This record gives sequence, structure tokens and C-alpha cells, in this order.
Amino acid sequence: LTVTGLLTGASLDIDDVVVDGTTIGHTDDTDLMTLTSGTVTVAGIVAATTLTGDGSGITGVSASSIKADDLSAGDAAVTLQTSSGNITIDATANDADIIFKGTDNNSDITMLTLDGSEAGNASFNGDLTVMGNDITFGNGETISNATNGDFLFTTDVVTGALTLTNSNSTNGIAALELVSDAGADKGDGYEVKSINGEFTITSDHSTVGTYNDTYFTISGNATPASSTTTIAGGAVVAGSGGLDVSGGVITLANDETISNSTDGTVAITATTTSVSGDLTITGDDLTMSTNTSGAALIGDGTNFNPVVISGDISIGATGTAAIGSGVIVNADVSS
Repeated sequence: LTVTGLLTGASLDIDDVVVDGTTIGHTDDTDLMTLTSGTVTVAGIVAATTLTGDGSGITGVSASSIKADDLSAGDAAVTLQTSSGNITIDATANDADIIFKGTDNNSDITMLTLDGSEAGNASFNGDLTVMGNDITFGNGETISNATNGDFLFTTDVVTGALTLTNSNSTNGIAALELVSDAGADKGDGYEVKSINGEFTITSDHSTVGTYNDTYFTISGNATPASSTTTIAGGAVVAGSGGLDVSGGVITLANDETISNSTDGTVAITATTTSVSGDLTITGDDLTMSTNTSGAALIGDGTNFNPVVISGDISIGATGTAAIGSGVIVNADVSS
């Protein structure tokens, strides 16, 4: 069929291709394509080995038309961009995750997983770098480094607290290490630790990074007055309020004790108690384990000891002195 001008007819059927007015199709599907001014509408599937173009003329493509699981891997960079509105990634299947994958040193990795069954909990395979200054939590608490070099933990709850918990149910240690100078030298680090009702402060003065030197220990008790506090070194009370010991006993390094187990009485238990300065007793009595009636404190050049007066003169418990019978005779009395 050779036609040099306009061919007019009701329809044209050439080798199963049917042209009928505004439609072009197959004998089994005669309206596969519909032609209007400036538009070709395809009722079926467009299959092409290569489809090129700038994309500006492709319109009306919906999510139901191109299924995401039908997309194959490309071979160049991809940009997902819009000039208006949001870009939404929606895993609509129940409890489905959103997973970001990549290739690290020729190995496939999962970089980020958003857990759909846990309200979007995020699991990062690598580190998390926050370029802003604040991390804000669901109840309003924040972690901030608005001041360079500082971390600020903030809560507006009256009973709010910064809590460090070890979730191990057997001997789980909750510890905080304070390390200066990058921990290069002995004594650069201290550790504050809590375990099984015992609170300690230790350091690494003996071995760098090993907190074996214990300076302060509190052994707790459900009855606070029955707990004990141990200070390994000396204790200096700098304030004017003094040292208030609510318990009954202060125990020193060699097991000497100072106690007031009897209300109003302070007992010092030691083999020897030394007073470097003066000793002033404002009360009337000095009680000693050796308390013999009529004894007096007699100095021997080193110590004072209770000694019972003997010889011709005696002293009673009331302080009355008596001279023995027959000691003084008439010849001893001057007229």
C-alpha cells in the first residue's frame, strides 16, 4: 500500500496494529494508546530497553503505577528532592522497619535501623555525631554543650536526678571515673563507686588506670546510725561547725575508740592516751580504773600514779588526814 497524500478511512489494520480514530492498539487491545492534543495516554505497560528524556514531560505518575519493589539498582548518584511539601518515607506494613544500608570497604553494612515495632527506636551501627548543641528527651530533659567544653544536664522536675544504673542483677557496679590529664600519670584518676550497699572513693595512685587505692568507704545499713564510715587518711575539719558524729563510736586506725554509748559520757578506749597540751577538767571527779580509797596521784618523774599514803600519816576518802598514834610524843611538842 503506497500512499502519497492523506489516507482516510474508518480504521486501519496492519499486521495486528489497529489505528482507529484517536486510538492505536493491538487487535486484542484496540485502545492501548489514546491520542489527544499534546498527550499520549497508555492504558497498558510501556516496556523499553532504554527510556531517555529530561523527565520534565512525565506527569501523573502515582505510587500505584510504579511499585518501589520493582525498582532495580542504578549506576549513579540519586537525589530525592522536592521544591514544596514534605518527603515521606512510610513503611506501611505492620511493625515493619526502615533500614538504611550501605557499603563500607567493599562490605555491605546496615548503617541505621528504625524499629517499627518499638515506635521508631533508632539503632546506629556506627557512632552518632550531634553537630548541634542540645539533645532533648521526650519528657523535656536535655543534655547541652552550649558552653564549649561543658556538659549541662537539665530537668525541671523537683525530684529529678541524674541516675547511673548497672542493669546486671549480680554484683553490678555503678561507677563514675574522674580522670584528668588524659590519665597519663599515676594519681590522675579517681573513681566513685557503689556496689551492694557500699560506697567508695578510690584512686589510681599506685597503678595508672587501676583504682585500688581506697580513701573513703561508707558501709550502709537500713538503720543509718548502724552504718560505718571509714577514712583511710587524715580528716581535716575546716569549718567552725565542728564534726558531728551521730553514731556512738569513732574507731581509729589501731582500733582505739572514742564513744558515748552512755549518754553524757565520752569514753576513750586505748592502752595509752596522750595529751600534748594541758588537760583541764571542769567537773569535780577524775575516775580511774584503779580507785583505791585514800590514794593520791603521786608523780614519779615520768607519770602520775594513784598511791596509797603509808607511814605515820594517812588520808581518808573524805580528805581527812590523820597522824598515827604514838608518832608525836611530848618531847616533840615545843612549849
